[in-house]
Amino acid sequence: IKCQESNRPFKIIPEELKFYRENNIPIPRFHYDIRYKHRLLTKNKRILYDRKCDKCKKDIKTTYSKERLEIVYCEDCYNKEMY
Repeated sequence: IKCQESNRPFKIIPEELKFYRENNIPIPRFHYDIRYKHRLLTKNKRILYDRKCDKCKKDIKTTYSKERLEIVYCEDCYNKEMY
């Protein structure tokens, strides 16, 4: 099969074809690398926020904004809690 975007040839192995048929999923029309690139474009970008550790109040960077309700620990406090 040739990719519709890059014209690169790609194969579908029998196990993959079986999976598509069993789950009523259309056969891919794009090369794996192109499909992966498209998936990455749909993901949220990682943004780091300044926040304080909820235990020791040390300044940290995290992917959780201040508005989120999750409890966020610095690495040291997390390790003390977990180990």
